Amino acid sequence: MEAKMVTQDEETLEAAAHFRAMLDMEKRILKVMWIRLSRLCVDPAYQRPEIPEWKLLEMVYAFDWRAFGVVSAARRKDGTFLIIDAQQRCAALRMMADFAALDGRKAPDPLVLCVVFDSDGRKSEAAVFHTINGKRTPLKPHEDFKSAVLALEDPQTRIAKCLATLGMSVGTPSSKTPNTIGFTNALVRTWLDNAKACVRALRIQRTIIGPNGVMIKPLHKGLWHILSNIGPLSAKEIAHLRTSGKEAICAAISGVQKTNGVTGRPHATDCAEGILALLGRPSGLKRGRIMVCKAA
Repeated sequence: MEAKMVTQDEETLEAAAHFRAMLDMEKRILKVMWIRLSRLCVDPAYQRPEIPEWKLLEMVYAFDWRAFGVVSAARRKDGTFLIIDAQQRCAALRMMADFAALDGRKAPDPLVLCVVFDSDGRKSEAAVFHTINGKRTPLKPHEDFKSAVLALEDPQTRIAKCLATLGMSVGTPSSKTPNTIGFTNALVRTWLDNAKACVRALRIQRTIIGPNGVMIKPLHKGLWHILSNIGPLSAKEIAHLRTSGKEAICAAISGVQKTNGVTGRPHATDCAEGILALLGRPSGLKRGRIMVCKAA
């Protein structure tokens, strides 16, 4: 018996019918419901632990119903509602409700908009949880920075204004554009710990690599750490680093890492020690990650 030949048009029609059926399933599977916060529970068997209290406090003080979104929930046969997605948002909302009861009155029990599906058991709930959270595309640091600037959030807005005066901007980690900073997280951390040293480190790095060079994270962290913990570099030392070049500086940092038995990304102290070794100066630095330092 000859196999039936399927034309391109037939394949298209079959595909369209399949996806139409998938879309129609929404009406049978999902329900939109307003549910009291107190009725929403968590199953620790597949849910992540609740974030630390200080992070919940941050969420409470920055709370915005417009950003709360919709809770994905499963309804079990006994009528219990289990949070699939939005656990931390609901935890912050519970904390805020508790704060509202500090005057001695009964804590509010707000209604939360939920998209609900009927659960076939823990297995089906865990499968949906994995699909939502396991395949979610995280926001990249430079994307988060740019959205924070548009929202006029601090310190990103102040950092962006400062970068603009220096003729710099934030970009992707792989960017090769001159004066584009691809190490967004390190930039924000060093700014928060010591903004003046952060700006000085950016200025010095541009002097070292030249106006058309690509800014690199190890050099920034090392310069920042020196400026924060030891003091300024002389014009002669900056000129020496410029003559040595970016490759020599990176090699010196790698040498310090090897000596200290450090693998992976270098700590700020490794970067600083590498720069100081190239300058022939003893570091006297204690090993560790970026520390909170007093403003210069």
